[in-house]
Amino acid sequence: MFVDLDGFKEINDRLVLLGGTSTEEAAITVALRQAELLRAPFQVAGELITLTSSVGIALAAPGEISATELVHRADVAMYEAKNHGPGGYRLHDSRVLTPG
Repeated sequence: MFVDLDGFKEINDRLVLLGGTSTEEAAITVALRQAELLRAPFQVAGELITLTSSVGIALAAPGEISATELVHRADVAMYEAKNHGPGGYRLHDSRVLTPG
């Protein structure tokens, strides 16, 4: 799973957060929970900050595609989610790119 922390590109491009999820539903549950946690306001230098996230999820069976291709698909899905506005996710597996 790639997570795009909207407005924090230098962090976004380095994080791969989830592996080994066995179902589409489990990956979506983690994505929604992560988005919820990021929305919790926090203070930085005395200012209240709130983040949103755009999440790209890529699924594949073991050995189906290379790790490089899986990361690429998660990246594509993340940017698709980002294009639809902050706070969403897109699922990309070997069959389809699914809105969320």
